[in-house]
Amino acid sequence: IAYCAFEGYYNDYPAIMIYKTTDGGRHWGPDAFAGIYNSNGISLILCDIAVTTDRVCISYVRNSSPYKICTYSVPKTGGNGDFYEFPQNNDHKPIASLSKKCYDNTLDIAFEYFYSGWDGCIVYYNSSDGGITWLNEYSFALGEEHYEPSIYRRPGTNDIYLVYVAYALNTLKLSRSSNGGASWDTQTIPNTDADHGWPIISVKSPSEIVILSNYSPSSLVFTWTTNGGSTWNKTFPPYTNMTECGRDICYKANKYRAAIETWNPNVIRYKTANHPDEFSSSWNSINDVASYVAFASLGYVSGHGALVCWWDNREGGIGKVFCDAENWEPGVEENNQQTGILPKLFSLNKNYPNPVNSNTVIEYTLTENSKVYLKVFDTSGKLVSILVNEVQKSGTHQLTWDIRDITRKQLPNGVYFYRLTAGDYTETRKMVVVR
Repeated sequence: IAYCAFEGYYNDYPAIMIYKTTDGGRHWGPDAFAGIYNSNGISLILCDIAVTTDRVCISYVRNSSPYKICTYSVPKTGGNGDFYEFPQNNDHKPIASLSKKCYDNTLDIAFEYFYSGWDGCIVYYNSSDGGITWLNEYSFALGEEHYEPSIYRRPGTNDIYLVYVAYALNTLKLSRSSNGGASWDTQTIPNTDADHGWPIISVKSPSEIVILSNYSPSSLVFTWTTNGGSTWNKTFPPYTNMTECGRDICYKANKYRAAIETWNPNVIRYKTANHPDEFSSSWNSINDVASYVAFASLGYVSGHGALVCWWDNREGGIGKVFCDAENWEPGVEENNQQTGILPKLFSLNKNYPNPVNSNTVIEYTLTENSKVYLKVFDTSGKLVSILVNEVQKSGTHQLTWDIRDITRKQLPNGVYFYRLTAGDYTETRKMVVVR
């Protein structure tokens, strides 16, 4: 079982959708998750997703002035979720990181707080109920321009690891807590600089810590220690021109898994390693992608299985999230089961062209198999045409209508409404006929 969250639109409103798979990424379904959207048109910027024993929680930014860090926590069994808005008002768009490997309902969050212009620090909270409520605020030193946090809690312990960029000191910093965030010990990681941006942390043990981040001028670097931070080493993937590219790393079943996007060519690459220095050799690649891919993300499933998700523009420039389920154990055949993750919510798109002269295209999305009615009415409410009246499978459907009524006569100029009904979902849109 795995979950994926991504940004999109619902009824033309900015939204964040959450998907669930129960078969290792081969199929994705709506389950009980309807996502969230903002009817005022304020965009929602997804930051992170985490899964606890009972809940799925996302962190996001309400993209308004001031910018606000928020979370939405929904039960795995379905039903209404719980929103939480942190009190800090940000001058700039912040980033929030959630702890990932949760074996109970304990959850941690670390986010940027811009208290004056670009003066920023890192703020920490924790939750014991999967993100419904947040307590125990802790702020790291002001005045050092702390940005881009990544947080990790060792499963079943009070050991928390937090890496972030200290731009005023031109370095990466690592803070550790052994008491659930009540107090922290911080060290500066040597031989790093501000170009080590967007770090992601993975922890094998208190002794072995790996950080994947940018490296000047245009590559990635694995910065790692096997002695708890007394000394640090660097490993570089054999690719360049990857500044601020999508990347992710996790540790499970005694192995590291990492996924990155590379440019020239623009493909998704992934690798399994027993030790961080193995990332310097060649990686496997997912080449069946579009001309532009971005935002590579990674999820661990079970055994040797892992999922890679990314954004892809293969469908006529319309952004879509894709997932590839891989068996990453060396010597085991990969299944290469790539699936497109469809938009999460039922939706009826605007027809095009509109106004209509002779033909128009209508597209809609179903999140489950449904009995579908697509009907056209005039302004008086009179039914003029039935375009669909059948059971259809989940997915995106498209049809072309020649602007004729039930008797096959051409419709006169005017305003018409087309209505989609699928199960309990109903939506109506307007079109104009001008010949």
